[in-house]
Parts: sequence; C-alpha cells; structure tokens
Amino acid sequence: MHGYYWSRVSLEKELKKFAGGQFLMETKEGLVFRGQIQKWSIPDMGQRKVLVYFDWLCERRFGVDKDFKPISKWVLLEPPSGFQCLTIEFTSYYFQRKRKDREERIKMWTLLGEVCRFFQKEDPSNLRQQESGEFLPYYQPPAPDAGPGD
Repeated sequence: MHGYYWSRVSLEKELKKFAGGQFLMETKEGLVFRGQIQKWSIPDMGQRKVLVYFDWLCERRFGVDKDFKPISKWVLLEPPSGFQCLTIEFTSYYFQRKRKDREERIKMWTLLGEVCRFFQKEDPSNLRQQESGEFLPYYQPPAPDAGPGD
C-alpha cells in the first residue's frame, strides 16, 4: 500500500529530481499524452496545482504493422496557438520507488480523474525521437532471433 500525499512542499522538493524528465497523462476517455518537461511550477502553495511546460508533446495513437497487427505509436502534436503550459489540478499523489527496470517516479490523480506520472530524465520508458522522426521508448527489447537464414 502506498502513502498518498497532498503537500505542495513535499511535491515541490521531489519534483526537482524530475528536471528534464517526462510527463504522462491518461484521460478517463483513454487518451494518453507524453511530453518532455521543459520546466514546471507550483504557482500557489495554497492550491493543489502544478503547471507543466513542454519542449514537445506526443499523443499515443493506434495503427497496424506490416502484418496488420495492432500497434501503438506516438505522434508529435503541434501546440495550439497560445498554448503555454498544462495546468494539473491534483487530488493526491505518491512516490513510486526506483526498481531495477525503472527510475523513481511520481504518480498523481487529478480533479477530473486523470492519472499522471512524472518520469526522471534517465527512465528507460522515456520517449526519444529517432532519426526517422518517430518517437520510441528509450529501451527497446531486442528483436527475436529468426534463426539461420537460407
């Protein structure tokens, strides 16, 4: 069981570890967004609100591969005119400990029922833009060995 927190002071202290990391939001409707954190701020310590500014932001979409198997892919979004930051009004959060397969994270719930996560800069799940322009997680499992060729 996790300890759930509301303190803006604790959150501000922990968020400093996430400079240059990534942010992910899953909406109740099933939309998923992930972006590179440029900076963040807690404008009023009396409110449960975090502002997140992005270097880039992607949306997870679904398609099919060459064998028509469903796959998810990340699509870079053009920010709407006048967009500066995403305002997250949270109800609670907790700290996810570091494991051998990931870095420490922060998981947060919003007033609208969205689930958000902050990822540290070196988290293996972070998206990286490839030379092709495609965004993929930093860690890619090795392709299965097809065996000797004919």
